[in-house]
Amino acid sequence: MKYKITINTVLMVLLLTNISLLNAQSFTPSQTADNISGKCEKKTKNTGNDIRYFESSFFQISVWDGDRARLGYDYGTGNGPEASLMLDGNQYGQVEDPDVVLQEMYNTLFAFIIYTIEGKVYYEVHSFYQGTHSLPIPSQQIGTSNLCSNPNVDIDDQNNLVAVWADTTNGKDIIIAYSDIFFTNSNTTVTTACHNAWNPDVAIWYDYINYKKHVRITANSDYDSENAVIIIKNDAWTSGIFTGVDRCEAYKPDYFGRPRIAASANGNEMYEVVVDKHEYNSTINTIMGCTFSGLGVLSAATVLNPNLQQSINTEPVVSFVLNTIVVAWTNESTLTDKKDIIQQKLSASTGLPYAPNTYEVVNQTIDDHQSIASVSGRYSSSPLAHFTFMDILEYEINYKLGNISNNYVRLKQPIFDESKILPNPATDVVKFQLKDGIGNAIITIFDLQGKMLEQFEYNNNTKYDVSKLINGVYFVEIKTENTVETIKLIIN
Repeated sequence: MKYKITINTVLMVLLLTNISLLNAQSFTPSQTADNISGKCEKKTKNTGNDIRYFESSFFQISVWDGDRARLGYDYGTGNGPEASLMLDGNQYGQVEDPDVVLQEMYNTLFAFIIYTIEGKVYYEVHSFYQGTHSLPIPSQQIGTSNLCSNPNVDIDDQNNLVAVWADTTNGKDIIIAYSDIFFTNSNTTVTTACHNAWNPDVAIWYDYINYKKHVRITANSDYDSENAVIIIKNDAWTSGIFTGVDRCEAYKPDYFGRPRIAASANGNEMYEVVVDKHEYNSTINTIMGCTFSGLGVLSAATVLNPNLQQSINTEPVVSFVLNTIVVAWTNESTLTDKKDIIQQKLSASTGLPYAPNTYEVVNQTIDDHQSIASVSGRYSSSPLAHFTFMDILEYEINYKLGNISNNYVRLKQPIFDESKILPNPATDVVKFQLKDGIGNAIITIFDLQGKMLEQFEYNNNTKYDVSKLINGVYFVEIKTENTVETIKLIIN
């Protein structure tokens, strides 16, 4: 028999964990965000996502790598299908480090996905229309190099797409490609952006006054013999000639993680660069943020986590959402070794936190082992940020919408028309996802002969270990006061 965990019990557990260290507000009740795929492979190391207002709802898409790299999409609460699909690139090898952008054209939403397979850069394009999905452009390689890594992509609202990746064929080069959402050869220029740099990310902003496309790149670099995070500026869309280099941070011998950059959607041209800095000969690491506008002088980098020095802070990601900059990262407590995705909200005009020294938990569970986050919301047209992250213990990809106007990020409440068992078929542990309106239920497991094998009470955290069952078909009865459902469960 499973015991029901009350809200008060959950809150007490949270207060006893590293949540108090974060000076953050948690959820009531604490629970897991929507699961988009069931189990994912342990080799998952990267996620990417995007969000657009499409067909009267907020369409969310997430991608992740591993042996079974996939994309997951959600048309929005109650407005369409929620599904995950294998990336087409899996047929050529192990997909690594995917990134994705969305763009609406011809009343259809297109998703451009870029990734590497065995050091080669590939892309594919998916389309969505009235609840249907298709693959207009299957996976295909860009260029001929097989020493590439860390591809990233961005797009403006005029269908101008830019992609970057690192290439070590002739040293440490950053390659940049200009195109459109379809990446057609006639509209694509591929060239070297800079040397002596790696781990690139890119942002593009469209100037409606001068009808110009502004592209900015951030990367790690040994420019000027320093391990620096650099900003590279380019105003010429097709020339590939970058007009200047500014260092956001340059502290030797401190070590910098992988930097990320985001651009504002409209209005004033603004950018934000975030990176985690590991101080030399120390266990301390810091999340740094650098805000700048247009071709102006870079502002001094801001420490975004001044009161989190007794914890490990890594893998920051960033997105503009209306007039707010959302920075999220993985926080690991040195006291409990538990991990949470937390966020800091900055003013888009100043780059400074709205509430210094206060952090908000993006998602909180009792297990607290979440990592590898991505965030988007630049074109959401609403104060909604789309988060994707991995549950390290369950090897699940989770996602959610958070309203940045709230004091804390609220959980997305999905609508389920029928109960499900995830995964199914199964080999070890399953979860029960009951349809809306079911709060309490009795779950009974039967074999094919109708023999009752086990019976227990359902609650939101109920799991069942099926490894003790022999391979075959079973029936699961979900009984409430007014309804009875039966679901076939396959064990293999």
